[in-house]
Amino acid sequence: MKIGVNILLVLVVITVMCGDVFSECLKGDCRNGEGILVFADKSKYAGEFKNGAPEGSGVYTFADDSKYAGTFKGGKRDGQGVYTFANGNKYAGDYKDDKQNGHGEFTWKEGMKFTGEFADGKMKNGLYTWPNGTKYEGDFQDGKMNGKGTYTDPSGIIYTGAFKDGKKDGHGTYTYTDASSYEGEFKDDKKNGPGVLTYPDGSRKNMIFENDKPVQDKGYKQ
Repeated sequence: MKIGVNILLVLVVITVMCGDVFSECLKGDCRNGEGILVFADKSKYAGEFKNGAPEGSGVYTFADDSKYAGTFKGGKRDGQGVYTFANGNKYAGDYKDDKQNGHGEFTWKEGMKFTGEFADGKMKNGLYTWPNGTKYEGDFQDGKMNGKGTYTDPSGIIYTGAFKDGKKDGHGTYTYTDASSYEGEFKDDKKNGPGVLTYPDGSRKNMIFENDKPVQDKGYKQ
């Protein structure tokens, strides 16, 4: 399952050239101090400057009405900040070198939310929740569930184990609502290979599956 999002990252590189056609210092000291700088595309930065670049606390408002409020270093987002996107999405957390790096929370306007660790602007490890109550906690790569994690759907079915490209893939345990479970191998989101079925009464059976279908019953396991 792919998380249907694309976390937008806008690199902010500001060169202050007061009097230049590209920007205008409307107020204060836009070189070393506090000021308000407006650009030709109507984007605006209000905050602290050092050597002509944002340094310290400030607010950058983009031409599309996206806004970042937080700390800067050398003209880049660095430290704690809140980025509100024009489409209603929002990120609050750590930045490093103009990207989401460290702990943060990303909220989508549709109601999904991710809380956890980011690396180079991408989700790395944490808790992702859906509005219907579905949740996943674990590893991510390229916006998908990748690595180890636990997926819980609203009915109470739980899968804990390995994921690859958003699908159950590798060794894992699938627990049903009646307390029965399957522990074994998965491939492409289906039971594939050897595994053990455990029934509600505690009895267990060795099985081999192919595309979620049993192809060999190896009998009960004591």
